Amino acid sequence: MSEPWKEAFDHIHAEEALKLHTKEYLQKKVYRPKKSFRPLYGGLITVFCLMALVIFGGYGLYMTPTAYISIDINPSMELSINRFDKVIAVDGYNDDGNQLAETADVIHMNYLDAVNKIISDEDVSGYLSSDGVLSLTVAGENDSQCQRILSDMEECTSGHENARCHMGNTEEMEAAHGAGLSLGKYRALLRLQELDPQVTAEDVKDMSMREIWNWIDSLAGESESGSQNSGDTTSGNGQHHGEGAGHSHQHDE
Repeated sequence: MSEPWKEAFDHIHAEEALKLHTKEYLQKKVYRPKKSFRPLYGGLITVFCLMALVIFGGYGLYMTPTAYISIDINPSMELSINRFDKVIAVDGYNDDGNQLAETADVIHMNYLDAVNKIISDEDVSGYLSSDGVLSLTVAGENDSQCQRILSDMEECTSGHENARCHMGNTEEMEAAHGAGLSLGKYRALLRLQELDPQVTAEDVKDMSMREIWNWIDSLAGESESGSQNSGDTTSGNGQHHGEGAGHSHQHDE
Protein backbone atom coordinates (compact mmCIF):
# COMPACT_ATOMS: atom_id res chain seq x y z
CA MET A 1 0.00 0.00 0.00
CA SER A 2 1.32 3.39 -0.93
CA GLU A 3 2.33 5.71 1.84
CA PRO A 4 -0.48 8.26 1.32
CA TRP A 5 -3.17 5.59 1.52
CA LYS A 6 -1.58 4.06 4.63
CA GLU A 7 -1.57 7.45 6.39
CA ALA A 8 -5.20 7.93 5.46
CA PHE A 9 -6.27 4.58 6.92
CA ASP A 10 -4.18 5.16 10.07
CA HIS A 11 -5.89 8.52 10.55
CA ILE A 12 -9.32 6.87 10.33
CA HIS A 13 -8.33 4.22 12.90
CA ALA A 14 -6.95 6.96 15.14
CA GLU A 15 -10.25 8.85 15.02
CA GLU A 16 -12.20 5.68 15.81
CA ALA A 17 -9.94 4.96 18.80
CA LEU A 18 -10.33 8.53 20.00
CA LYS A 19 -14.08 8.24 19.70
CA LEU A 20 -14.03 5.00 21.63
CA HIS A 21 -11.89 6.44 24.41
CA THR A 22 -13.99 9.59 24.51
CA LYS A 23 -17.18 7.55 24.80
CA GLU A 24 -15.71 5.48 27.63
CA TYR A 25 -14.56 8.66 29.39
CA LEU A 26 -17.96 10.28 29.10
CA GLN A 27 -19.65 7.15 30.40
CA LYS A 28 -17.38 7.13 33.44
CA LYS A 29 -17.32 10.85 34.20
CA VAL A 30 -20.51 12.33 32.81
CA TYR A 31 -23.16 9.72 32.36
CA ARG A 32 -22.23 7.66 35.40
CA PRO A 33 -24.86 8.18 38.15
CA LYS A 34 -23.57 10.57 40.79
CA LYS A 35 -23.29 9.42 44.35
CA SER A 36 -26.36 10.37 46.32
CA PHE A 37 -25.86 12.53 49.38
CA ARG A 38 -29.26 11.62 50.79
CA PRO A 39 -27.89 9.11 53.30
CA LEU A 40 -25.61 11.84 54.64
CA TYR A 41 -28.40 14.41 54.82
CA GLY A 42 -30.75 11.83 56.27
CA GLY A 43 -28.19 10.95 58.91
CA LEU A 44 -27.73 14.59 59.85
CA ILE A 45 -31.47 15.07 60.11
CA THR A 46 -31.72 12.04 62.36
CA VAL A 47 -28.94 13.36 64.58
CA PHE A 48 -30.61 16.78 64.82
CA CYS A 49 -33.94 15.16 65.66
CA LEU A 50 -32.35 13.09 68.41
CA MET A 51 -30.58 16.15 69.80
CA ALA A 52 -33.84 18.12 69.79
CA LEU A 53 -35.60 15.22 71.49
CA VAL A 54 -32.96 15.07 74.20
CA ILE A 55 -32.85 18.84 74.70
CA PHE A 56 -36.57 19.52 74.64
CA GLY A 57 -37.46 16.25 76.31
CA GLY A 58 -35.02 16.98 79.12
CA TYR A 59 -36.36 20.51 79.38
CA GLY A 60 -39.89 19.13 79.59
CA LEU A 61 -38.89 16.76 82.40
CA TYR A 62 -37.12 19.57 84.25
CA MET A 63 -40.06 21.94 83.97
CA THR A 64 -42.70 19.39 85.01
CA PRO A 65 -43.73 19.81 88.68
CA THR A 66 -44.00 16.63 90.74
CA ALA A 67 -44.54 18.19 94.18
CA TYR A 68 -45.72 21.45 95.74
CA ILE A 69 -44.99 23.26 98.99
CA SER A 70 -47.60 25.69 100.28
CA ILE A 71 -46.11 28.32 102.60
CA ASP A 72 -48.62 30.32 104.63
CA ILE A 73 -48.13 32.76 107.47
CA ASN A 74 -49.47 36.04 106.11
CA PRO A 75 -47.76 35.85 102.76
CA SER A 76 -49.42 32.88 101.07
CA MET A 77 -47.39 31.27 98.31
CA GLU A 78 -46.61 27.93 96.71
CA LEU A 79 -43.41 26.47 95.36
CA SER A 80 -43.56 24.05 92.43
CA ILE A 81 -40.87 21.38 92.71
CA ASN A 82 -39.61 19.15 89.88
CA ARG A 83 -38.38 15.56 90.07
CA PHE A 84 -34.85 16.86 90.66
CA ASP A 85 -35.95 18.70 93.86
CA LYS A 86 -35.53 22.10 92.22
CA VAL A 87 -37.95 25.01 92.48
CA ILE A 88 -39.32 25.72 89.01
CA ALA A 89 -42.14 28.16 89.85
CA VAL A 90 -43.28 30.42 92.69
CA ASP A 91 -46.89 31.60 92.88
CA GLY A 92 -48.37 34.10 95.32
CA TYR A 93 -51.95 33.78 96.58
CA ASN A 94 -52.43 37.17 98.23
CA ASP A 95 -50.81 40.57 97.91
CA ASP A 96 -48.02 39.79 100.38
CA GLY A 97 -47.49 36.43 98.72
CA ASN A 98 -47.24 38.00 95.26
CA GLN A 99 -44.69 40.51 96.50
CA LEU A 100 -42.59 37.84 98.18
CA ALA A 101 -42.83 35.57 95.12
CA GLU A 102 -41.40 38.37 92.97
CA THR A 103 -38.49 39.15 95.29
CA ALA A 104 -37.61 35.76 96.77
CA ASP A 105 -35.35 34.74 93.84
CA VAL A 106 -35.49 31.01 94.58
CA ILE A 107 -36.08 29.62 91.06
CA HIS A 108 -33.77 26.64 90.33
CA MET A 109 -32.78 26.39 93.99
CA ASN A 110 -33.11 23.17 95.95
CA TYR A 111 -36.49 23.25 97.72
CA LEU A 112 -34.94 23.08 101.20
CA ASP A 113 -32.64 26.02 100.51
CA ALA A 114 -35.57 27.91 99.02
CA VAL A 115 -37.82 27.35 102.06
CA ASN A 116 -35.04 28.35 104.45
CA LYS A 117 -34.49 31.54 102.45
CA ILE A 118 -38.20 32.38 102.50
CA ILE A 119 -38.51 31.72 106.23
CA SER A 120 -35.52 34.00 106.78
CA ASP A 121 -37.25 36.82 104.88
CA GLU A 122 -37.67 39.91 107.05
CA ASP A 123 -41.46 39.95 106.87
CA VAL A 124 -41.87 36.22 107.46
CA SER A 125 -39.43 36.13 110.35
CA GLY A 126 -41.20 39.18 111.77
CA TYR A 127 -44.50 37.28 111.82
CA LEU A 128 -42.82 34.30 113.45
CA SER A 129 -41.24 36.41 116.15
CA SER A 130 -44.61 38.02 116.92
CA ASP A 131 -46.45 34.73 117.51
CA GLY A 132 -47.41 34.17 113.89
CA VAL A 133 -48.46 30.70 112.75
CA LEU A 134 -46.43 29.22 109.88
CA SER A 135 -48.10 26.44 107.90
CA LEU A 136 -46.14 24.30 105.42
CA THR A 137 -48.26 21.91 103.38
CA VAL A 138 -46.84 19.39 100.91
CA ALA A 139 -48.75 17.77 98.05
CA GLY A 140 -47.96 15.97 94.80
CA GLU A 141 -48.25 12.81 92.75
CA ASN A 142 -44.90 11.36 93.81
CA ASP A 143 -45.58 9.94 97.28
CA SER A 144 -41.97 9.12 98.13
CA GLN A 145 -40.78 12.58 97.13
CA CYS A 146 -43.60 14.23 99.08
CA GLN A 147 -42.83 12.20 102.20
CA ARG A 148 -39.16 13.17 101.94
CA ILE A 149 -40.05 16.85 101.48
CA LEU A 150 -42.42 16.75 104.46
CA SER A 151 -39.69 15.22 106.63
CA ASP A 152 -37.28 17.96 105.53
CA MET A 153 -39.90 20.64 106.27
CA GLU A 154 -40.43 19.28 109.77
CA GLU A 155 -36.70 19.32 110.37
CA CYS A 156 -36.08 22.81 109.03
CA THR A 157 -38.92 24.30 111.13
CA SER A 158 -38.18 22.35 114.30
CA GLY A 159 -36.80 25.48 115.93
CA HIS A 160 -40.02 27.46 115.36
CA GLU A 161 -42.67 26.75 117.98
CA ASN A 162 -45.57 27.97 115.83
CA ALA A 163 -44.59 26.16 112.63
CA ARG A 164 -46.80 23.30 111.48
CA CYS A 165 -46.12 20.86 108.62
CA HIS A 166 -48.83 18.84 106.90
CA MET A 167 -49.40 16.48 104.01
CA GLY A 168 -52.15 17.46 101.58
CA ASN A 169 -53.26 16.05 98.24
CA THR A 170 -53.61 17.27 94.71
CA GLU A 171 -57.42 17.18 94.78
CA GLU A 172 -57.45 19.65 97.67
CA MET A 173 -54.85 21.74 95.88
CA GLU A 174 -56.95 22.00 92.72
CA ALA A 175 -59.96 23.02 94.81
CA ALA A 176 -57.80 25.57 96.64
CA HIS A 177 -56.58 27.14 93.42
CA GLY A 178 -60.14 27.22 92.12
CA ALA A 179 -61.02 29.25 95.20
CA GLY A 180 -58.01 31.53 94.72
CA LEU A 181 -56.22 30.20 97.81
CA SER A 182 -53.02 28.36 98.56
CA LEU A 183 -53.38 24.79 99.73
CA GLY A 184 -52.46 25.55 103.34
CA LYS A 185 -54.95 28.37 103.69
CA TYR A 186 -57.66 26.36 101.94
CA ARG A 187 -57.28 23.54 104.46
CA ALA A 188 -57.65 26.06 107.26
CA LEU A 189 -60.76 27.42 105.52
CA LEU A 190 -62.29 23.92 105.45
CA ARG A 191 -61.78 23.63 109.19
CA LEU A 192 -63.35 27.04 109.68
CA GLN A 193 -66.34 26.16 107.51
CA GLU A 194 -67.01 23.10 109.64
CA LEU A 195 -67.77 25.55 112.45
CA ASP A 196 -69.37 28.28 110.33
CA PRO A 197 -70.48 27.23 106.81
CA GLN A 198 -71.08 30.85 105.81
CA VAL A 199 -67.36 31.69 105.83
CA THR A 200 -66.00 32.16 102.29
CA ALA A 201 -62.58 32.10 100.65
CA GLU A 202 -62.70 35.89 100.29
CA ASP A 203 -63.12 36.19 104.06
CA VAL A 204 -59.78 34.52 104.74
CA LYS A 205 -57.73 35.35 101.65
CA ASP A 206 -55.89 38.29 103.21
CA MET A 207 -55.95 37.05 106.79
CA SER A 208 -52.84 35.73 108.48
CA MET A 209 -52.81 32.12 109.60
CA ARG A 210 -52.77 33.31 113.21
CA GLU A 211 -55.97 35.30 112.61
CA ILE A 212 -57.64 32.33 110.94
CA TRP A 213 -56.77 29.93 113.74
CA ASN A 214 -57.82 32.43 116.40
CA TRP A 215 -61.17 32.59 114.61
CA ILE A 216 -61.35 28.80 114.54
CA ASP A 217 -60.53 28.59 118.24
CA SER A 218 -63.17 31.20 119.03
CA LEU A 219 -65.89 29.37 117.09
CA ALA A 220 -64.82 26.03 118.51
CA GLY A 221 -65.03 27.47 122.01
CA GLU A 222 -68.52 28.80 121.35
CA SER A 223 -69.55 25.46 119.87
CA GLU A 224 -68.21 23.60 122.89
CA SER A 225 -69.90 26.00 125.30
CA GLY A 226 -73.23 25.67 123.48
CA SER A 227 -72.94 21.89 123.46
CA GLN A 228 -72.31 21.79 127.19
CA ASN A 229 -75.22 24.13 127.95
CA SER A 230 -77.67 22.17 125.80
CA GLY A 231 -76.58 18.97 127.49
CA ASP A 232 -77.14 20.24 131.06
CA THR A 233 -80.23 18.97 132.90
CA THR A 234 -81.45 19.93 136.37
CA SER A 235 -82.75 17.26 138.72
CA GLY A 236 -85.27 17.83 141.42
CA ASN A 237 -82.61 18.27 144.07
CA GLY A 238 -80.98 21.13 142.09
CA GLN A 239 -77.93 19.13 141.04
CA HIS A 240 -76.70 19.53 137.43
CA HIS A 241 -75.84 16.47 135.40
CA GLY A 242 -73.93 16.22 132.13
CA GLU A 243 -71.30 18.84 132.97
CA GLY A 244 -67.99 17.68 131.61
CA ALA A 245 -64.46 18.63 132.43
CA GLY A 246 -62.90 21.71 130.84
CA HIS A 247 -62.22 21.28 127.12
CA SER A 248 -58.84 22.05 125.63
CA HIS A 249 -59.21 22.60 121.89
CA GLN A 250 -56.50 21.16 119.71
CA HIS A 251 -56.32 21.67 115.99
CA ASP A 252 -54.27 20.55 113.07
CA GLU A 253 -53.13 23.89 111.75
